[in-house]
Amino acid sequence: MAPTARVGVTLNLAWVQPESGSALDLDAARRCDGLANRLFLDPILHGRYPVDVVVDTAEVTRWGFVQPGDMDTIAAPLDVLGLNYYSPLHVRHWTHERPRETADGHGEGAATPWIACDDVEFPRRAGPTTAMGWGIDPRGLTELLVRVARSARTSSSWSPRTGPRTPTSWEWRARPRELAARWLCCNRIGAGPPCCNPR
Repeated sequence: MAPTARVGVTLNLAWVQPESGSALDLDAARRCDGLANRLFLDPILHGRYPVDVVVDTAEVTRWGFVQPGDMDTIAAPLDVLGLNYYSPLHVRHWTHERPRETADGHGEGAATPWIACDDVEFPRRAGPTTAMGWGIDPRGLTELLVRVARSARTSSSWSPRTGPRTPTSWEWRARPRELAARWLCCNRIGAGPPCCNPR
């Protein structure tokens, strides 16, 4: 690879929303957030896999595929981190008292990306949907942009490999909420207070 090449990656992230504030629903959200978001963000931004995800999936894998030096490679400095957001992910603890709801965007097949989440279900929420039946809620993009920007501020890998590390060249480090708000408002995808009043 050329020394001047720009390197980036784009992640499909989920805005995970628990059904309630109960301990069981919050734990369901934690596990799904770990699998959908932190499993990818943490190695890239912080050079480690999330400990709770490793513990949650211990019955499926011992993580022996992680080799010495992998984390250094994964956490190498990036020029661009892209973010795909499609739909909110509503989750709740499944009590087994009724058929399990599976409105997670992956269909009704036996295969699932939700490892160690056998007691989690994905209820469908009222509101507008895409032609594929996915819920539409632009607030999720706001929340994910702000979340990633805040996390990136503590990351040694989240800055260009060329040029000074200044707000001018990499403004996300200094004003993540303002930048997220500006991007959302300029693209007219429904950002509103408090996002348009950055702090």
